[in-house]
Amino acid sequence: MSGANGQLQPIPGSPFLTGGAGTQYAGVGLGPQDSDQNIITNPDHTLLFAVNSGSDTIAVFQIGENGALTPVEGSPFPSGGNDPVSLGLSGNTLFVVNKSGDFGRTSSILPNYTNFQVAADGKLTPTSDSTNESSQRFQSTVSVAGH
Repeated sequence: MSGANGQLQPIPGSPFLTGGAGTQYAGVGLGPQDSDQNIITNPDHTLLFAVNSGSDTIAVFQIGENGALTPVEGSPFPSGGNDPVSLGLSGNTLFVVNKSGDFGRTSSILPNYTNFQVAADGKLTPTSDSTNESSQRFQSTVSVAGH
């Protein structure tokens, strides 16, 4: 919140914990190019999505009228991979970039793109449980070559 003089003021109830962990690795290879759009909202500004890179989950919150955040039932949700670093939202489809690049936690999981359907209440469901307009099943996770 912003006060009368423009200074930021904490929203009552903050901080709002995501229920997950951040990046474990803090070596010299970690920098601003390692993640992008790791916190986003839906166009109506009623839902907030945040990556929990260190615990491979996505936190989802309902945004109250005063800006307070309430975790969606079931949040945080598995990201579909290791080290989620970026989010994108198109309609009710959430796209997650799982980098598999947290050097503090080695993983055999390949980097991937995973997508989820976002329910009206904010719950995430892998899109493989749904079909597109041609009645073909979506593949919810697509792996890419490791680095």
